[in-house]
Amino acid sequence: MLEIGFEWIFTNGTDTIIQKIVDTTRIGNYLVWVLNNGIKFSYVLDSLILFYNGKKTYLYKPGVNSWQDKILNKIFVYNVKNENDRIIVEQKVLEGKTLKTHQVLYFNQKLLNIKRILKYPYYQEWKLIGYRQPTVDKVLKFLISSLNEYKTFRAFEKFKYRGVEEYVSTYFSSILIDVFDNWLYFSEIKDSLERISIEAILKYAKEEYIWTYWIDREIAPDLDDISVHSIALNLKGYNTDVNKKYFKNYFKEDKGCYLTWIGDSLIPIRWLGSVIDNRDCDCVINVNIFRYLKDKRLCSFLKKCYSMFNKMYEKYYLDPGFWFLYFYSKSYVRDNRCEEIEIKDIILSILKKYKFLSLRQKLLISSSANILNIKSNYLDSLRIELIKRLREDGGMPFMFYTPDNFNRILPTLLFIEAIKF
Repeated sequence: MLEIGFEWIFTNGTDTIIQKIVDTTRIGNYLVWVLNNGIKFSYVLDSLILFYNGKKTYLYKPGVNSWQDKILNKIFVYNVKNENDRIIVEQKVLEGKTLKTHQVLYFNQKLLNIKRILKYPYYQEWKLIGYRQPTVDKVLKFLISSLNEYKTFRAFEKFKYRGVEEYVSTYFSSILIDVFDNWLYFSEIKDSLERISIEAILKYAKEEYIWTYWIDREIAPDLDDISVHSIALNLKGYNTDVNKKYFKNYFKEDKGCYLTWIGDSLIPIRWLGSVIDNRDCDCVINVNIFRYLKDKRLCSFLKKCYSMFNKMYEKYYLDPGFWFLYFYSKSYVRDNRCEEIEIKDIILSILKKYKFLSLRQKLLISSSANILNIKSNYLDSLRIELIKRLREDGGMPFMFYTPDNFNRILPTLLFIEAIKF
């Protein structure tokens, strides 16, 4: 895999043209990279496809490790060999001319400084220099290996006197479905993860598509989990409209927002004898409700939240301003927007200061930028930094997302969006 920002340097010995991968798209089952000069190409282990979206499109169709196509009245023949950590590509022209063999070295999860030399009709030689993006399969294998006996993802809670305990929640299953929506990479593991996640979301739903955050503890249903899970199911074609009636009683007309919990003002939790205060509205939770209900009455409240980006109350989400941008970005690209809220400028301004952000903030702001297809040199640098943080097992380090809850699944899911696989 190659990351956005990877430089292709073309040179004929005199002139040099530097081009970068600026976007990704998908043609059939192939992930295709787009260069800033309009060339689209895909480099897959045993195949190479090259598209040009100018006057003419050239397509190299793979056979069994070799293929040919007529270009410029010549027949190009390619042979691809896989040898452990390297790929050797031979290119020949069937007119008695042989073009140089070039080698591509692959080292798992390490920085690359690749130099490839190849005779080419347009340029005498070209080189590739940059970073190699970690393999998608390694990240997916980490995710599927992190499933517990409930077929949900492992998560933990830290207590002041009890230490760390594992808990069970389908919240991350729904985040996964949302992250994978319109994903550009074809993978059987990805399909399995989606199937397992949907099964878990449906299995642990209460009547009429109602969810609680915890599966293994008794707690009142909340509108955040109901919204996030409903969005995930809607993306897969399920109709969850039956649960929308539960929202009506929890809209506060005086503040223009929804409360969090389904129940009384003070809701008991049968866990350490605590209670939940249900008298205030939460900015991030109302963004998720807005994503689901598309209720424009929320726009006034969300605008107030946006105006106090750095002052949102950290009750359920740490760095709520960043979570606000992340979830609102998803709503924005699905054409559910508030006219008064324009988040691209603030995302760009934050990217300029990315070196001073925490890992959680970096993942969220990079993901938000990618969701909105924002282009920035700062974003390219941030992606490279995030790649370095990925562990050898394919997962990101532990991250707190609430004051007490943490795991490695949520940052790994955000990493997928932050790198734009």
